[in-house]
Parts: sequence; C-alpha cells; structure tokens
Amino acid sequence: MLHADGAPVTKVGGKSLWPIQCTLVEMPPPMRDRADATMILGAWLGGTHPNRDLLWCYIVQQIHDLFKNGIIISTDAGEKLKFNIRAQYATFDLPALAQNCNIIQFNGYDACPDCDIHGIAIGRQVFYPYSATPAAPKTDHDYTTLSIQNTTVTASKGIKGPTPLTKILVFPDQIAIDYMHLVCSGHFKTLITYWEKNLLPGVFDQSSNYLISIILPHSFRYQFIPLVQYSQWKTKMFR
Repeated sequence: MLHADGAPVTKVGGKSLWPIQCTLVEMPPPMRDRADATMILGAWLGGTHPNRDLLWCYIVQQIHDLFKNGIIISTDAGEKLKFNIRAQYATFDLPALAQNCNIIQFNGYDACPDCDIHGIAIGRQVFYPYSATPAAPKTDHDYTTLSIQNTTVTASKGIKGPTPLTKILVFPDQIAIDYMHLVCSGHFKTLITYWEKNLLPGVFDQSSNYLISIILPHSFRYQFIPLVQYSQWKTKMFR
C-alpha cells in the first residue's frame, strides 16, 4: 500500500516535506500502522509542490521490477524463499490526489477521479448534485490515453496529463477514496449545518450535551467538544 502527502516542516519560509510511504498489507492492523513498520521509499523537501515525475519515476520503476522478479530471501537453513510483490492500492488526501495523479483539483469541474460527472457552478463553488442516472465511470484506459492526447478540458474528463503511477496501479480502481475529507469534513459537516437550522429548539443543544458527556478511552488524544462548536472541529472529530 502506497501513501504520499505533504506536511509543513517550517513556520517561516513555507517548506514542506512530501514523503512516499509504503506499508505491507499482509501485516495485520494495528501492527502495520506502527511507525517502525512503515517504509519510506522517497521524499521531497521544498517550498513548492514536488515534481511528479522526479519524485515517482525511479520508485515506480523499482516497484515494477519487483512485480516481474519478486523478492528472494535466503533462510538460515540455506533455503530460498520467493515472494511475489504487487501494489494493493494508493491513498492520498484530495490535494495530494490531484498532485500525484495529475488530475483536476477537488474544487474544479470534472474533479471526480472515478466517474465523468461534470459539476455545476453555484455562486463561486462547483457542486456535484445527486442524479438518478449514474455518470459513466472513468477507466484505466481513460487515464492512459486521455493523459497523452491534446484534447479540450471537457474532453479530457479532468485528466490533465500522464503520471508514473499508471505503470503500477489500475486507475481509478486502486486509488482509495478519501473518506475523511469527502465524508467527514465534507458531507457530514454539511448535514450538521442542516440539523442546526432545521431541528426543533433545544434538540441541538441536547445533542451537544450528550456528546460532551461521552468519555473516550485514554488512547484517544482528544475528547469531544460541544456540537454547537462544530465549526471549530478538526476533521478527525467528524468521524
């Protein structure tokens, strides 16, 4: 499983670190989530977003070689064991998804990595309203062909150009959906806004009091804050 994201490392100067992390999914959770079980395949440090090809090219090539050759390990008894390697999927948050997969940002038209829904502008925002007719899905063929064609923005289906990741992943099937931002801080935050406006007086306050009465296990590094202060919640609190 591959993962890449950017994080600021300095308060002044705007330097960010973009590590590429790798986890063996055969290891059971939570063991595979430990820091000492995570491999760092590469990293980019700079004041701008990383160059996609420079960051991924050699890493993808080495992973592709592992697909063909596997890994051979010699045991103490002299026995040789061969392990086949494949990429399960990659995870990105929405900004990193656009950067690494070379697609339109999440707040633009044709931003969905999975289907051809176009989106409509309402005011200064682009919305993707519900439709009883599902949009046509994007395919791996779309990502490998449209990325190298000189087409219009609409015809490109939001695919801006090639990415090295198409050599080791099937797009978009092996790109995990960003549940935290799409559902937690996106859809669910919108639902809470509607509840605050439409619930009977006092119901929202009662829900808030119930929430703060819950004591989370000591392994959680935070406790719930009142529901009436949801605008101050961090994304993880919407889970």
